[in-house]
This record gives sequence, C-alpha cells and structure tokens, in this order.
Amino acid sequence: AKVAKGNPFSIRYRIQHDDGSVRYVVSYGDIQLDDHGKPTKIYGLLQDITELTQAHLKLEASKAEVEQINRNLEETIAKRTASLREAKEEAEAASTAKTDFLSSMSHEIRTPLNGVIGMAQLLRDSSLSEEQQERLDILTSSGQNLLALVNDILDMSKIESGSVEIEKAVFSFTDMLTSTIAPFKIMADNQGLDFVVTIDDTCAPTLRSDETRLR
Repeated sequence: AKVAKGNPFSIRYRIQHDDGSVRYVVSYGDIQLDDHGKPTKIYGLLQDITELTQAHLKLEASKAEVEQINRNLEETIAKRTASLREAKEEAEAASTAKTDFLSSMSHEIRTPLNGVIGMAQLLRDSSLSEEQQERLDILTSSGQNLLALVNDILDMSKIESGSVEIEKAVFSFTDMLTSTIAPFKIMADNQGLDFVVTIDDTCAPTLRSDETRLR
C-alpha cells in the first residue's frame, strides 16, 4: 500500500547463511511517482543491523533474567517472612504459656509458704526455750526471704521489662551473715560437723545493698 501511494517504507530481514550464521538487515525505500501517480523510480538503502539487533536481544534476555531473579527474590522474602511470623507467633505462645504457668505456680507456692510463716509467727507466743526461739527466728527469717525471692521470680512482668528494682538499704552485715548460715550450722551440728565462719576485721559492720538478694 505504501509503495502504491509513493510513501517511504522500511522492512527488516533475518538472513541465515549456509554456515549457520545469522545477520539482521533493514531496507529503506522511497518511491518516485510521475504526474499520473505511477511509480517511475525507487530509491533504496540496505543496512546491516546485526550488532544492534543482537545487543537488543541480549538486553531483552537480561531483562527477562532480572525479572526472574526478582520473582525468585520475592518468593524467598515471602517464605522467610512467613517463617519469621510463625516463629514470632510460637515465641509469643511460649511466653504466654510460661506466664500462665508461673501465674498458676505463684498460688501453689505462696499459699503453703505463707502458711509456714504464719505458723512460725504463732509459735512465738508459746513457751519456747532460748534454743527453740533462736531456731524459730531462723525459720521465720528464711521463710520471709524465700517468699520475697519467690515473689520476684514469679513477677515476670518486672523481669521481662527489666524493671526489677534492687533495694538499697543499710543493714548489719554480721546479723545478715549469722541468720544466713544458721540453717547450715544446724545441719552441720546434726552431722557432728563443725561449721565455722570467720569475718575479717577489715569487713565493714554495715552494708548498703539489697539484703534479701545478697542472702
């Protein structure tokens, strides 16, 4: 149609030689018409565009390869995201289970411990020898210290948030050490052993710290 109307035209060719090599060419043409609109002359140009075409094909191949890599990367990211989400959900479930367990154990541990401490305090009003009174004091002190530690251990909200507060109070180091070793001394005496603790003269008589945790 373009030739009949005398319009310029271009045609691309793919040529394969006998040796198997391929060349790409484009031909450009222009038609000269007479006064009656009939073709009288044709001008043409043949251009070898093999290198340009091969570069374009390589570019398209590279583009397709990049698109495939992007798809693979997106799939990998999606899988890893799903794995991380699953791991996060499992960790949250485990944390919830741990908190529920500790909450349940809180009651199971505190109730009998409070009972022991309460009974020890009631025994103070009964007739006791000096040795019995001393041992009762040890029992009461140890029970209260244990209850304080249990309260901190079971209070997971403070532990997990890092808001457990260390008390800073002045107390007698000698009294703290004496009450701490008293249960062990009793056990040693029952085994016929000597349990001796020596406090160096350079030790300060009082400390400023968390007495419960130091025990």
